[in-house]
Amino acid sequence: MLIDRKSYPANMLLLCIVLYIINYIISSTLRNISDYYDLLCQKSIFFTLRMKRSCDLKRIFILSGFLMCIWKNAFAKLRYSLQEESIPGTIIGNIIKDMGLDLKDVDGRGFRLISGSKQQLLQVNHKTGALFVNEIIDREVLCDKEKPCFLDIKIVIENPLEIHQAEIEILDMNDHSPVFLEKTKILEISESTPVGSRFTLEGAYDPDYGVNSLKSYELSDNINFLLQVKEGSNKDKIPVLTGALFVNEIIDREVLCDKEKPCFLNIKVVIENPLEIHQAEIEILDINDNSPVFQEKTRIVEISESMPVGSRFTLDGAYDPDYGVNSLKFYELSENTHFLLQVKEGTKKDRIPVLVLQKALDRELTARYEFTLAAVDGGNPPRSANMNITVMIADVNDNVPIFDKDIYSVTLEENCSIGSLVLKLNASDLDEGSNREIIYSFDGAVKNNVEGLFELDIYSGEITVKGLIDFEEKTFYEFQVKATDRGPVPMSSECSVLIEIKDMNDNAPFIEVTSLTSSISEDVKPGTTIGLISITDLDSGVNSKISCTLSHNLPFELATSFQENLYSLKTISKLDRETVNQYNITLLGFFFFIKTNQEVFQKVYLCGFFGCVNLLLLFSSIVKFYYFSSLRSIS
Repeated sequence: MLIDRKSYPANMLLLCIVLYIINYIISSTLRNISDYYDLLCQKSIFFTLRMKRSCDLKRIFILSGFLMCIWKNAFAKLRYSLQEESIPGTIIGNIIKDMGLDLKDVDGRGFRLISGSKQQLLQVNHKTGALFVNEIIDREVLCDKEKPCFLDIKIVIENPLEIHQAEIEILDMNDHSPVFLEKTKILEISESTPVGSRFTLEGAYDPDYGVNSLKSYELSDNINFLLQVKEGSNKDKIPVLTGALFVNEIIDREVLCDKEKPCFLNIKVVIENPLEIHQAEIEILDINDNSPVFQEKTRIVEISESMPVGSRFTLDGAYDPDYGVNSLKFYELSENTHFLLQVKEGTKKDRIPVLVLQKALDRELTARYEFTLAAVDGGNPPRSANMNITVMIADVNDNVPIFDKDIYSVTLEENCSIGSLVLKLNASDLDEGSNREIIYSFDGAVKNNVEGLFELDIYSGEITVKGLIDFEEKTFYEFQVKATDRGPVPMSSECSVLIEIKDMNDNAPFIEVTSLTSSISEDVKPGTTIGLISITDLDSGVNSKISCTLSHNLPFELATSFQENLYSLKTISKLDRETVNQYNITLLGFFFFIKTNQEVFQKVYLCGFFGCVNLLLLFSSIVKFYYFSSLRSIS
């Protein structure tokens, strides 16, 4: 805490004696006793005296000043400063030491503190000599708000009796807000009140002091009043309004009036004594305080791709509550390749945007379009609003299914197992939904011919073996398969399927012997044909090729003919019945097939099967030739 001045009685007495001697020496040269007195005691004590020429009277005044100096300094006060609201226990200062006393001297002499307050606001610690706060001090309760606040205390020490004075300045802190007596103030002001009229308001009260007290007032923004402050009789600040006709509440033209007409507010002014009634009309001018508004931020429009160029699609327009030039003026459509914008007037003269198709649509090229529609009013600066438009192109069944091949060709071995996969067809459709779902089927013209042998999966397009495939019955199949979509009006396309049947060696040769004569004369000439041998194999290619030979040491031979697998049995020497009257002829027939070894680089081996024919030639005395034949297959 601050101490303004300390006084020590012994030092003050010595100082006054020195001052008295000095004043006595220079008194003859001083004309004004007031100046002389100020130099003597260095205090702010002013006297206005006329000096008498008498030297004795001069000495009396000097002595009086000397005695006053001694009295003043002997009872000088200690001064401390303390912030209000300080918590109990806050130490202000060591008052014993500040009085120039020793605790040892004071101990046992009956030390006590006396204050003018009923409350014991301050106390002194007898052991340390510290002056401290005993209770919270409220400056606004203790003192007048317009003056500095001091708390006077006396320190009494007995044996011998000593009385010391001290004062504590209670410093103000900003612990109070200004307070108005009324939270709401209603003023009735005639609209005829001239500009510059003043209306005094009740000021606020702030119990704080000095810089913490009420300093200024502020008035919220308005177009009709300004604030002035005047000083009252107690130097308090009083707010004053200067008046004119003013707006009491915010006026919204869009709430008050129809947007399509000018807006007027009619008022009446009544003046009494004598009674006068005046009417006034206030036109509420529109400002551009509203932007156009779309009901939807995003609009989705679905349009069939089959729509013709020039088709029109009406959109929901924007709404602008402003009036006149500030109302909605036009629309703008962002750049796009297929649509342009037209605007038509509605029944209420509002503007309605319309999309116009200017280029044919193809969903398979572009399935959706996105652009922005802007609504702009005529204000300055203009206000605007945007709506995002998404055009979804609805599919129509305008694409036929397409096979990835026009002709599917495959080779299939005969006798393959039931359920074997022949081939898989694949068709696609650029449409979407049910318009792109595809069903496969055999063409009606060939359905009966192939359904017994082949089965077609209508969903996957797989063709599998259903019946027995026999090369000897048919070597080649050709038929049409149709792919049809499931659109409301189905569309279809066809492809050709070519199946070549590969022959397998699954048939044995058949040998037929035809005799040209029933008997043979032993004198027949060599080279005479005695029979024809025909060999038939239902297989084809190498599987049907046959080579025939006769057993050795016979007077016969096989001769080939112009026809494949047809042989002639001819004599090659003379016959002698007396030596051999009959011949058993064995005919060996070799037939071949091609076998492919899949494991050894596709090498081809020739393997033979044997067919045997026994011909028994009998010779009689009449040289008749009898024969018989038998056929068996040897693997």
